[in-house]
Order: sequence, then C-alpha cells, then structure tokens
Amino acid sequence: MGAERPPGRRAQVRATKGRSPCAVPGCASCRSLRAAAVALAVRRGIQDVTNEGVADHAGIRTELASRHYPTLDLCLTAAFEEGTTHFREVANRALDREGTWQERLYAAAAATVEALDAQPELARFCVIEVWRCNLPMLRASRIAARRRYVDMMTAQRRAGGDEDVPEVRMELLVGAGHHLAGEEIERGDADSLHERLDGLIEVFERGMPSPTT
Repeated sequence: MGAERPPGRRAQVRATKGRSPCAVPGCASCRSLRAAAVALAVRRGIQDVTNEGVADHAGIRTELASRHYPTLDLCLTAAFEEGTTHFREVANRALDREGTWQERLYAAAAATVEALDAQPELARFCVIEVWRCNLPMLRASRIAARRRYVDMMTAQRRAGGDEDVPEVRMELLVGAGHHLAGEEIERGDADSLHERLDGLIEVFERGMPSPTT
C-alpha cells in the first residue's frame, strides 16, 4: 500500500522506503483503508493483517491502495492516531466544563466510556490490539499518544489552580485508566468500566488535594 505531492504542499512525513502517504485532506479511499485496517486487526490480530487484505476489505485495488498508504504500518498508525485523537478530544471537552477538578474527571470518564461504547471496534483497536503489537512505527505512536494524554490531563488540572502536580502522578492515573479500559473492553462491560474509572478517580484524588476552581 506514493501519490504525487500536490503543488504548494509542504513535505509529508516520509514512509519506509522513502515513499509518502496520500496528502489529500478527507480522502475517502484513505478513510476506507483505515476502517478496513481496524476491522481486520480486531478480527484477526494485527500480526495477521496484510496490505492485500486491507485493500480487498476496503474494495480498493492493491496497487491503488499503495498510493494512499505505501506500507501497512503507515495505514495502521494513521488509524490509531485518528482513533486516539477522537477519544482524547472527547475527554478534553468534558474536562473543559465548569466544576471542580474531581467533577470534571468524573465527566471525562463518563464521556470517554460513552465514546468507547459507541465505537467498539475502534475502541478495541486503539486500547488493546495496538498495545499487543511491536511494529516500530505503531510503538512510537502509542508512546506519543500516552504522552499527549498526560500533557492534556496536566494542563487541565493546572487550569484550576497553580499547584505543581508531580508528572508521575498523572502518568499513573493515565496508565491505570488505560489498563482498566483494556480489561473491560475485553469483557464488553461499559457499566463496569464506568464504575471502575470512578473508583480510580476517587483513589487518585485522596492522594492529592484538588486545585481550587
């Protein structure tokens, strides 16, 4: 799975072997290929996903698919980054609401559980399947995604006060939340995930006073 770069566009991120992914914003073929990659990864496991399989599932010729995503890891990584961005933005919108830090955390947990439950395949792909895979590009992307979550939470907490929050505390909260999400997505129990995230927030807040809002 490189299209010519449209005139005036800045250089794209280079793929393995020096080929570039499609640069057309909102490209329908790219969207179909990402959706196919997610579906096959959830059904078979990422280790058994192939370029040909993704193209066939998307209803696109393999040669044409390769112009959009020259390598499988580019397609999988794009799907993961799109999915995690969506879930992170859902949480961030909830954290932007009025209320104490703890109230906003509860709101973010509820919104995130609802978003995960609404897109179970994407949720499983982002929270479970990608973390079982050791493709270098995906590994780097998931580390960056975890970092963005930590940065988002830290920034949102500081918005309510000037208390210096130890970074490791936020890393523990984000890591524990991801672990709980993985367990409950495996079980398919959104209610249990919501309850366990609320319990995690309660324990976390006991260990650290909330900033004044």
